[in-house]
Amino acid sequence: MPIAFVSVAIQRATEDLPLPSLYKCPVSPDKETPAPLVTILTLGVSPSYQCQGIVRALVRLVTSRLCSSSAHSSPPNVFPRSIPAATVIVAQVATSNTAGQEFYHRLGLQTEQELRGVYKTLGSGQKDAYLIVGQITV
Repeated sequence: MPIAFVSVAIQRATEDLPLPSLYKCPVSPDKETPAPLVTILTLGVSPSYQCQGIVRALVRLVTSRLCSSSAHSSPPNVFPRSIPAATVIVAQVATSNTAGQEFYHRLGLQTEQELRGVYKTLGSGQKDAYLIVGQITV
């Protein structure tokens, strides 16, 4: 039975997809190619396994694997050959999810801004979220 899950997207910051203003994107040693941007799409752990470091380890593992695989399997000039030891992480967390916000803050990420009406709900119509941004060492 699964106890935790994560889904992420990896991409490069571009003019069409700029990084949030709070954080400047690290660049590769060639000083021209931005490091990858990892967006956490979903993240969770079974209640009986919470507060044991499983999700923290999972985030670090997935980030590390994504970054190392992007350096070897991407088309030329998409990702740098040498990924920095720290990678930019972005996540959206519902404003009502204080446990999620605290988790990301413990990882060293910061709340950049509030996003209105991000989540659509059946009952109340919409929920707001915070954009959380930072760097995680892999």
